[in-house]
Amino acid sequence: MTAPPNELDGARVLWLAWSGEEPFGELCDSEGQQQFVHGLAVCTYDTGLFYRFSCDSEWQVVQDSFYDSEESAKNAIPENYDASRVNWVEMRIHRAGLISEIVQRCHDVFPTLPIPEYPTGMGLDPIGDDEYASFANRPWSQVEPDSYSSLGYDISPAIGFSLHDSPHMWNYYLPGFMSSCLLHDGEHEIADSFLWRFRDLPVPPRLQVTQDPWWGGTVPMENYRIEQRQLVIRFLEFMRDYGSSKPFYYQWERNDDRTLSRWLA
Repeated sequence: MTAPPNELDGARVLWLAWSGEEPFGELCDSEGQQQFVHGLAVCTYDTGLFYRFSCDSEWQVVQDSFYDSEESAKNAIPENYDASRVNWVEMRIHRAGLISEIVQRCHDVFPTLPIPEYPTGMGLDPIGDDEYASFANRPWSQVEPDSYSSLGYDISPAIGFSLHDSPHMWNYYLPGFMSSCLLHDGEHEIADSFLWRFRDLPVPPRLQVTQDPWWGGTVPMENYRIEQRQLVIRFLEFMRDYGSSKPFYYQWERNDDRTLSRWLA
């Protein structure tokens, strides 16, 4: 299903329905132009009223109607729509399904072996303690979620790994950063430091020949395969569309748009 972002016209999306390639119906918009309706969304503002938005194939709102309850908004399908094909999905359930899908895909396309050698002095703070020791020789899938949040000398592993001369640690643990961000950001606040650092990294060159290991290379993510790059894009798109809501509360900014645009180019 193609889903809308968290909000449409400033209203929070509660329920959605998607028609697929064949629209639910068509209508004339406010300018008298004929529009095909592919998406329906039940939304709410702070006023307490509920709205049913009719949207085009890009989730642009072309018509709205307001109601006094969610059920009324869901049940009042216009006669010119094919109501038999309207299957409402709760937004929070849809979002949870996307998270599960992305996390599973991380496990599918990012092998855990071999593990890169842990660099000497990787996380030594001025006191001499290794703040990233929990990562040493551990598969990216088995590092505890709290290890991905700020540690030790008040610097997150995402920043420390990406600043290291060798990009291997960043490359190898990136699927762990993405997974832990999606699953545990409410407890450990991983998104901010990870995505803020991600913005500063250039998009790696597109290699014509696959190099091993996948986490190798001289620059961050240089050896990533096509499916790994596609998953990075999918993660960024998820954070753009849903990251502003609980539990992430990530403030997606123009710099993030530019990052995503570079990966999509």
